[in-house]
Amino acid sequence: KKIQAGAVDLVIWPENAMDNDPINTGYVNSRVNALSKQMSMPLLVGGLVATGNGDDEYNAGILWRNGEAGQQYAKHQLVPFGEYIPTGNFLRSWVEAQFPYVPRMVPGTANGIFTLDNGVSFGDVICFEIANENFVRERIRDGAQFITVQTNNATYANTHQPEQQLNITRFRAIENQRDIVVAATTGHTVIVNSAGEVVEEVVPQRSGFIVGDVLLRTQREHTLSTHWQVLLCLILAFMGVRRRQSLN
Repeated sequence: KKIQAGAVDLVIWPENAMDNDPINTGYVNSRVNALSKQMSMPLLVGGLVATGNGDDEYNAGILWRNGEAGQQYAKHQLVPFGEYIPTGNFLRSWVEAQFPYVPRMVPGTANGIFTLDNGVSFGDVICFEIANENFVRERIRDGAQFITVQTNNATYANTHQPEQQLNITRFRAIENQRDIVVAATTGHTVIVNSAGEVVEEVVPQRSGFIVGDVLLRTQREHTLSTHWQVLLCLILAFMGVRRRQSLN
């Protein structure tokens, strides 16, 4: 099935869709550039990108337009041992002696907001960042009208992790009243609406793609997450008053 030109506003690829650096590896860069030139819509690519500092890399989402790489978001919350070695050089030297490959990813600093040619803004999070409620809330605060999740679940095939991540995504959609689009390598590729319902899906470990609509929302406050914070503050304040009265 082919996507007709002009039929969609954005194409999303998963986390690590490119095994080689799509910006700094000449052959890979030329292929992505050529593909992007053929498309009438932007392409959000997931890939590892060199930082320019030794072997350090970013785990990044890159928005390609008209044959050129543009806006980037590099993952902030990295996986210990999976994407970086904690405790610095002391532990790294021991790990490098035991394994042929040791990840050297570093966190990014960009805010994860992308803007399309039609003015629509969306917020990107990468893989298990969706489990941290602060990331989605920050994207909405910065103007995201919907959320994208680029993820690679290959390490967790035949486990409960893909299903767990899907359920977390559904809760984030309800909590923040945003539609969420997930592009996965082997996990759940889905569109989840703001009611937490899966409206389009490619089931795990099957190749395919989905085409669907998302509802754009602009409100930045009064989400379920905000209401829970206010309620918790009120409960804690009430408990503090009661305790003080009992002490008096």
